[in-house]
Amino acid sequence: MSHFKSNDPLGANGNALVRAFVVRHTIATADQPESVRRKERGQNLYQDIDAWWRLAADWVEVVARQNLDPHYDGASRPGDDLELWFKYGPDGERVRNPAPISLTMSPVNALESDRWKAILKAASDGRQPPTEHLLLRDAIAANRRGQRRRAVLDAATAAEMALTYLLDQELAGLRSDVAGYVIEKSRQIGGRVQALKNLGVQLPGDAGKRIMSFLAEPRNTAIHGGREPSVDETREALKVADEIMETASPRSALL
Repeated sequence: MSHFKSNDPLGANGNALVRAFVVRHTIATADQPESVRRKERGQNLYQDIDAWWRLAADWVEVVARQNLDPHYDGASRPGDDLELWFKYGPDGERVRNPAPISLTMSPVNALESDRWKAILKAASDGRQPPTEHLLLRDAIAANRRGQRRRAVLDAATAAEMALTYLLDQELAGLRSDVAGYVIEKSRQIGGRVQALKNLGVQLPGDAGKRIMSFLAEPRNTAIHGGREPSVDETREALKVADEIMETASPRSALL
């Protein structure tokens, strides 16, 4: 169940405040004692709800880039400054600092009602988001946790899959042996970029150099040298991967 708050700016923009879910569950009957059937129905229901919610959460995180990890929550606006208190029995003491700690949270991207309905239907139908989008989602989550090496590796893999998708589209009209030869000769990110360039495919911005500098090279050093990318390098890697993904498989066209 969901409703729109007429006095809320979100409601005016077509965004719903979700209060609860109503899940329809089909129960098969059998010639068994009622106590056994009740237990089986309960177990199946919980399993189905868990699986359904995992799919729905995947779609929300991919389509809206919302963070649904309860251990790494976000907020829609900057937080207040932190103040530290020590409490001794009934009394307390404020510890003052000339440079207060300020919290800046990531904004939350709201889902429009039609997108939310499409997500619910996709989850109910058992549809999963494309693997490359899930990998980019994982890369963003890893960066949020400070796991920059993991973030760059997942982002690069997602970008490589997206480039392969673009290359497959360009080679669809060729003979299978010719297409297979091009694929074989254009391994990894650099080869995919060069093959697409030779085929006249326009990648976003100065994508060739940016992909190699901000994605392929950091990934190679992370794999072969075990190097942890810097904060700036990770941010650029995620940005380039997102640009490639939006070119190959836009989030707006997934549902």
